[in-house]
Amino acid sequence: MSARSTEQARAHAPSALVWRMALNYLFFFGAIGAFWPYLGPHLRSLGLSGTQIGTLSALPPIAVALLAPAIGAFADRRAQHRRVLRLLLLPCALSVALLSQATGFAAVLALYIVWSASAAAIMPILDSYAITIGEAANTSYGRLRLFGTLG
Repeated sequence: MSARSTEQARAHAPSALVWRMALNYLFFFGAIGAFWPYLGPHLRSLGLSGTQIGTLSALPPIAVALLAPAIGAFADRRAQHRRVLRLLLLPCALSVALLSQATGFAAVLALYIVWSASAAAIMPILDSYAITIGEAANTSYGRLRLFGTLG
């Protein structure tokens, strides 16, 4: 590769990374917007009690408080933010997909635990990665995060 094409690739790379990051926010928040409003009615349609639904609703904030700092520190220590993010997205998506098939409280609870644990650090790692990309591409974090609003 010539020196000129290398410079062109470097100039294009930040732009491509910015668009990828913006699309990550768009699809992530779009998925939340499509999933979250229907979760409570779905749980109610399964015949779960208010106490059971309340217990399930408490799991994501607890997971964020307990697991997000540990997972974030692990990703920081290893400098493997993309890899950790990818590893977290797989069980998160799988548990949400299986949640639609679960019928009893025990199955829903197990899937909720997997979902909560895997989703806990997605936003902090995504935000950290966006800040890094924004600095490298001379783009503000707010401009990248704006696409989440569109999602």
